[in-house]
Amino acid sequence: MGLTLGTRRTLAILPWSLLIALAGCTLLLTQDYWWPRQPGATVSYGGSVSNGSDVYRAPNRDLMVSLKEDEGNLYVVYRGPGKVSSCRSV
Repeated sequence: MGLTLGTRRTLAILPWSLLIALAGCTLLLTQDYWWPRQPGATVSYGGSVSNGSDVYRAPNRDLMVSLKEDEGNLYVVYRGPGKVSSCRSV
Protein backbone atom coordinates (compact mmCIF):
# COMPACT_ATOMS: atom_id res chain seq x y z
CA MET A 1 0.00 0.00 0.00
CA GLY A 2 1.60 3.24 -1.15
CA LEU A 3 1.29 6.81 -0.04
CA THR A 4 -1.36 9.01 -1.61
CA LEU A 5 -0.35 12.00 -3.71
CA GLY A 6 -1.54 14.42 -0.99
CA THR A 7 0.56 12.66 1.67
CA ARG A 8 3.65 12.78 -0.56
CA ARG A 9 3.20 16.50 -1.14
CA THR A 10 2.78 17.13 2.58
CA LEU A 11 5.95 15.17 3.36
CA ALA A 12 7.84 17.10 0.65
CA ILE A 13 6.72 20.50 1.97
CA LEU A 14 7.23 19.75 5.68
CA PRO A 15 11.08 20.09 5.77
CA TRP A 16 10.93 23.43 3.94
CA SER A 17 8.25 24.72 6.31
CA LEU A 18 10.35 23.76 9.32
CA LEU A 19 13.43 25.42 7.79
CA ILE A 20 11.54 28.67 7.14
CA ALA A 21 10.11 28.64 10.68
CA LEU A 22 13.57 28.07 12.15
CA ALA A 23 15.05 30.90 10.07
CA GLY A 24 12.26 33.24 11.19
CA CYS A 25 12.80 32.40 14.85
CA THR A 26 16.55 32.89 14.48
CA LEU A 27 16.07 36.32 12.92
CA LEU A 28 13.67 37.41 15.66
CA LEU A 29 15.87 36.16 18.50
CA THR A 30 19.11 37.70 17.18
CA GLN A 31 17.93 41.10 15.96
CA ASP A 32 19.26 42.83 19.09
CA TYR A 33 22.78 41.83 18.03
CA TRP A 34 22.75 43.30 14.51
CA TRP A 35 24.88 46.37 13.85
CA PRO A 36 24.00 47.57 10.33
CA ARG A 37 26.56 49.73 8.53
CA GLN A 38 25.72 53.44 8.19
CA PRO A 39 26.92 54.27 4.66
CA GLY A 40 26.37 58.05 4.88
CA ALA A 41 28.24 58.55 8.16
CA THR A 42 31.32 60.80 8.32
CA VAL A 43 34.06 60.20 10.89
CA SER A 44 36.36 62.94 12.16
CA TYR A 45 39.68 61.77 13.66
CA GLY A 46 42.52 64.00 14.80
CA GLY A 47 40.76 67.13 13.56
CA SER A 48 40.27 65.92 9.98
CA VAL A 49 37.81 63.74 8.10
CA SER A 50 38.71 60.05 8.15
CA ASN A 51 38.67 58.37 4.74
CA GLY A 52 37.63 54.72 4.71
CA SER A 53 36.38 54.44 8.28
CA ASP A 54 33.12 52.55 8.81
CA VAL A 55 30.30 53.29 11.25
CA TYR A 56 27.75 50.75 12.51
CA ARG A 57 24.64 51.42 14.63
CA ALA A 58 23.24 49.07 17.28
CA PRO A 59 19.47 48.76 17.81
CA ASN A 60 19.85 50.83 21.02
CA ARG A 61 21.55 53.56 18.90
CA ASP A 62 25.10 53.05 20.22
CA LEU A 63 27.73 53.41 17.50
CA MET A 64 30.72 51.24 16.58
CA VAL A 65 33.45 52.94 14.58
CA SER A 66 36.23 51.18 12.68
CA LEU A 67 39.08 53.71 12.26
CA LYS A 68 41.25 53.19 9.20
CA GLU A 69 43.91 55.53 10.64
CA ASP A 70 44.11 53.41 13.79
CA GLU A 71 44.75 50.12 11.92
CA GLY A 72 41.02 49.35 11.77
CA ASN A 73 40.61 49.18 15.54
CA LEU A 74 37.01 49.22 16.73
CA TYR A 75 35.55 51.74 19.15
CA VAL A 76 32.06 51.72 20.64
CA VAL A 77 30.55 55.15 21.26
CA TYR A 78 27.76 54.89 23.81
CA ARG A 79 24.77 57.22 23.90
CA GLY A 80 25.68 58.25 27.44
CA PRO A 81 27.73 61.39 28.07
CA GLY A 82 31.25 61.01 26.70
CA LYS A 83 31.62 57.24 27.04
CA VAL A 84 33.83 55.51 24.44
CA SER A 85 35.14 51.95 24.70
CA SER A 86 37.94 50.35 22.69
CA CYS A 87 37.61 46.86 21.20
CA ARG A 88 40.37 44.65 19.87
CA SER A 89 39.85 43.73 16.22
CA VAL A 90 40.58 40.09 15.52
